[in-house]
Amino acid sequence: MIDRLKSKICQILGKEMTQTDDVTIRGIDFPCYMLEQLYNDEWIGTNLIHACLTMSDKMSVIRFGQCISLDIVDTVKSRPHRRPFQQWAKKVSEWKESSTVPLVYFCPLIHNGIHFSLLEINELDKKIHHYDSMAPAHVIAGDADKPTRVCEAALSEFDDMKLVYEEAVSDKYLSVL
Repeated sequence: MIDRLKSKICQILGKEMTQTDDVTIRGIDFPCYMLEQLYNDEWIGTNLIHACLTMSDKMSVIRFGQCISLDIVDTVKSRPHRRPFQQWAKKVSEWKESSTVPLVYFCPLIHNGIHFSLLEINELDKKIHHYDSMAPAHVIAGDADKPTRVCEAALSEFDDMKLVYEEAVSDKYLSVL
């Protein structure tokens, strides 16, 4: 299936794909090399996630942002960003100001450069949902003795929205996208 997709893109380009070719999806240019990430054992990068969100059918109230890295990762170790949602909060505020209806915002999160989760800010149900397939069961059940770093950062950055935070069971909700 991936090879058929790449073949179709080559037909459209009228040549073999190179590392420098781009494909435009709904007005946004994405590098063709991202398609290599669809093969097994490849890290799915932020461009591919953004392209999938761009191509997906969404309700008119849904907005989404680029992936946010929760950590500053170097070759030796990683350390958490102090305010990972600061820039996204500004974008959410812009979307909110330009809309007359409550919106739902999605943002993929990168943990330590090795794992993705999804943050949803939902003005319709007045909640912030965090979908993390690797969250411990006690965190999802709400039995954690202290808030997660995603919880603390989200509630801090979006405190003006007066939303309730909850960890969500990932596979139950991912069909929303």
